[in-house]
Amino acid sequence: MSAPKPVLALVGGFALACAFTVLILASALWLMGTSPGFLRWSFERYAPPETTGLTADEVAPVARMIAGYLRGDSETFQYERELPDSTVFPLFHGYEQAHMADCRALYRLDHTVMLAALILLAVSAAAALLANDRRQTGRGVRAGVALIVLLLAVLGVWGLFDFDNLFVTFHRLAFTNDLWLLNPKTDLLIRLMPLKFFVFCAALLAAALVSSQVLLLILSHALIHGKRKRSSTIP
Repeated sequence: MSAPKPVLALVGGFALACAFTVLILASALWLMGTSPGFLRWSFERYAPPETTGLTADEVAPVARMIAGYLRGDSETFQYERELPDSTVFPLFHGYEQAHMADCRALYRLDHTVMLAALILLAVSAAAALLANDRRQTGRGVRAGVALIVLLLAVLGVWGLFDFDNLFVTFHRLAFTNDLWLLNPKTDLLIRLMPLKFFVFCAALLAAALVSSQVLLLILSHALIHGKRKRSSTIP
């Protein structure tokens, strides 16, 4: 009758590591797309006015518009520039709007994934506590980290040697159309978010994921070896 508890602890630890990692990744993605401050800073760094054609006063409202749209606060993706004759000129084409509608759908999915990961994290932690086997829980966490690190290593090597191909593959998996193939000569969206912007975002995600795995390894070490230290004091 006692056999299922070590298994429950092992599975709980493994699920905890996976849920925590997914939560960190999904949260980082959410913040990068829905934070006006981050977008503004990124635009100022990777999309200067001489590249985008935006004025210094337009960068912040454009960043707020994009962040609000991806959060779901607004149903319209567009920024209109008022000309000297009081007419307005829309800065984004219809196909750029259609692509951002696809991106917003992905961000809705990302938000759902965040909530699901949070629930799984709570359930897996409860399962590990119920099993009451710290050592097995720690081994489960360590097994989850090993799998995640393996996947990260594969993606890291791919991105290091051929980021363009990785970038294209991601977009072909994420989108069912080619609207993401924009022209920097005619389309503001790709000038605001050039390849360097996505490389920087990928580096931030990698840093967040590596940090999460370090925290999980510390947790697994405490669970495995902390139990041994306490048990060694028992005569």
